[in-house]
Amino acid sequence: MVRRLMLCPGMVMLLAGCIFPGQPDCETINASALRAQFNQESSLDQFKEWVSHTYHVSPKTIRVIPSIDDKDYWTIYWEVAGRTYEVTLDDGRVGAGAGISFDRDIPAAQIILCLGTPAQYYARYNWDLGQYALHLTLLYPDQGILATGARYFYPKPEQIPTIESTFGIYRLTFGPPGWTEQLRQSALNPSGEPYKPWPGDWKNIVIDIDPNVRR
Repeated sequence: MVRRLMLCPGMVMLLAGCIFPGQPDCETINASALRAQFNQESSLDQFKEWVSHTYHVSPKTIRVIPSIDDKDYWTIYWEVAGRTYEVTLDDGRVGAGAGISFDRDIPAAQIILCLGTPAQYYARYNWDLGQYALHLTLLYPDQGILATGARYFYPKPEQIPTIESTFGIYRLTFGPPGWTEQLRQSALNPSGEPYKPWPGDWKNIVIDIDPNVRR
C-alpha cells in the first residue's frame, strides 16, 4: 500500500501538527524530554520514577537488565503505544545511544518533516537475514539523531528497489549533539563506504550495492 504525505493546507514542512495519519506526532519523534536526560546524574530508582511520570507507565512494566560485567550499568526498556524505548544508565548517568523502536514503520518523509533535512545518509542493498534487503540511515549530527530503516524482499526483485519518501523507518537512536560523528565507520555502515550528503531529492539517492549479494 502506498502511503501519501499529508500536509496541512497552505503549510510546508517542519510543522508539528502536519503528520501522516496513524503515525506518531513530531513531539514523539523529537523525543525532547528523553534527549534532555543525557549525561544527567540519576539513580536507577530516580530514572524509573522519571520514566513512569513522563510516559505515564506503571513502574512494574519498566524492564531493567543489569550488565553481567558492571554492576553500575543497566539497560532500561519501557513500551508506550507501539513504541519501545531503550536507555542505558552507566555509573549513574544516562548514556548516549538511547532509542525508540516502532512496531509500525514511520515513512522517512515524516522523519524529515519533524526533524528537518538530514545532513547525510547511507543506503545499501545486500543479502541480509536470508532475504534481499534495502537499508537506509539518515544522520542528524547536530541533533545527535540517527534514523534507520530497512525493507526485505524474497524472492529476488526483478530490479534493485528504489528509496522513496514512503520508505519505512523502524528506529530512532539518540545521543548528545555531535555523537553521531563517532558512528560513521561503525556497524551501522559495515561496508566502510562513507556517508553521503543528502541529495535534496529522493530520486538522487545513491544506493551502494554489495558485490557479494546473491544473484
